[in-house]
Amino acid sequence: NPLCSDATLSIASRYLREIKKDRKDDDGDTKTSIYIKDQSGTITLQLKRHSEMNYAMFGLHWVYYISTSRSLNNWHIDYYDHRDVISTPHTFTYREDAEISNVKIKTPDYPIMVIIMYDTETKKAKYMIVQASLIMGYEMNISINTQSTDENGTTSDSRTDYEKKSYNFEIVGDEIYDSKLNKKFPSGAIARGSKNTLTGYGKTEEVKSLSDTYFHEERNLKTSQWTLTIND
Repeated sequence: NPLCSDATLSIASRYLREIKKDRKDDDGDTKTSIYIKDQSGTITLQLKRHSEMNYAMFGLHWVYYISTSRSLNNWHIDYYDHRDVISTPHTFTYREDAEISNVKIKTPDYPIMVIIMYDTETKKAKYMIVQASLIMGYEMNISINTQSTDENGTTSDSRTDYEKKSYNFEIVGDEIYDSKLNKKFPSGAIARGSKNTLTGYGKTEEVKSLSDTYFHEERNLKTSQWTLTIND
């Protein structure tokens, strides 16, 4: 209950992995194979103020909070793996789609420490640190359909698979170096905002492109956005 806590931390997270391949067949038509796994969700922690400490040599004042509860506000995933393989006179199509079930937070009662680091001169927050992984788990029921065509005709096959997966609501961003602390932080840990409402945003993106007999691009995107509301 937010009314019974000293602060509320909400973290929105996304992880997208996308692989795309384009290849022309013997007739000059482009065949595209694409893999997408796009996960996003929001987790909320109710916090109690635990303790505080001055680190004069660093010019920082640390305030410690401990979680009293966690809740998963929403969770969404887009997943499919569609491939077309052509080697005349053979063709092969592969379709993999999934349904998600049994989404839940792992170890929901385990307390999580959250630290806000304040600059002692400006009194403004500098960083927000979550000192443990915020992990949720889910199950994937995967349907796989294939079709193969050659000089002997066409054959089709269908089957199902099952996988257990997990997701980490981590604070991400390009690494920044704090010379006073001699420590690296993700840019998403940088705190902005007023005294009672702090926010942060981080992003990392990696794109690899290859072009030989076909075009191949792989993209990995991670974002995190958090809001900490401190109750008076």
